[in-house]
Amino acid sequence: MFHVYRQIDTYIYKPDMAKIIISLVLIVNAGFIFGQKTKIINIDTAITTTLNLSDVAEKVTPVVLNVNEYISNIFLTNEYLFLSSMCSVVQCDLSGRIIRNIDCGDYVADNITCDTIAKKLYVPVGEKIKCFDFSGNLKEEYPVNARPLFCLYQNGVLWIQSYRIEDDRSAIYEIKKIDLSTGKLITLPFRRRDAPVSNRNGSLANVSNTCYLTTFDKSIIASFDADSILYQIKGNNVTHMVRWNIRPPASTLGMKKFHINGFVGKYLFINYSRISYDRKGDRTGDWHLYLEDMKSGKKYNTKGINDDVFHTGICTKPKPLYQNGCFYFLKNRDEFKEKSIGNIPLKNGPVLFIVQTKK
Repeated sequence: MFHVYRQIDTYIYKPDMAKIIISLVLIVNAGFIFGQKTKIINIDTAITTTLNLSDVAEKVTPVVLNVNEYISNIFLTNEYLFLSSMCSVVQCDLSGRIIRNIDCGDYVADNITCDTIAKKLYVPVGEKIKCFDFSGNLKEEYPVNARPLFCLYQNGVLWIQSYRIEDDRSAIYEIKKIDLSTGKLITLPFRRRDAPVSNRNGSLANVSNTCYLTTFDKSIIASFDADSILYQIKGNNVTHMVRWNIRPPASTLGMKKFHINGFVGKYLFINYSRISYDRKGDRTGDWHLYLEDMKSGKKYNTKGINDDVFHTGICTKPKPLYQNGCFYFLKNRDEFKEKSIGNIPLKNGPVLFIVQTKK
């Protein structure tokens, strides 16, 4: 913005009308780019619709996994599936066969990402990002100077959401990026603070350390699970893109936490919950999903996606695969009464469903 205004100041004192007009065009364009209006969405929890998987899916591919580890996130390439677990990444072929287990040396945060051209895997571990090749060899480590929660590779840049806990147990969230050609770490002018919550025993804790990065129209989109805003990142600028209001509002901690929001292809998705716990710890309520087709404007507010393709029940929280508008959901082995899905025999591990969304 200062660069544009500096041009205006220079031209305005010169009697060259052509240059003044060009400068005015620049400032109007700058206002359009950086002054984009925030999309406001009002969601009424009392009004729900049915959403079938076939409404949004172009293709659904089941992959039977023979993995017993906890799976926190998945990255799909044209050759492999990378499954992030507690302290490792399991590399599989596209049929679900395990190729290798990549030991990451410490706890892996919520996700992993890949440069599919250079065939490099980036894993947030501790206070750094570790880079492995597709043969499982450690190639590089990038310090973040905070705990990375989520990272996403795009066009030679590694985007990172990180946090740190202050003395009063508040969580401070930041957005950083690493230029992988130079290794330079840049912290964007964005800072979010979440106050701690009080546990039943009176102690303070902060449990809202879940973030998500997706992409839409070549922009990076950031979300924070306790927030009701999607942030658009262009260059080093962070602006509000989408804000939503849910009625009636959530009133308890159980209703507010651990949501995944963002974009898959042309679809905007907002996960929210109406889950609460009584004094005995018994849970009531459901997960909800708001989904909007950004091209047609069609909207759904539902308690989950009904699998009418393989008839596996309800998918409550789809997760992006960052590959050509795909998302995925997992079903545990004990959720199937049959011994196979289609002509694919089931194993001890879960079944991964890869959903290619409609263009």
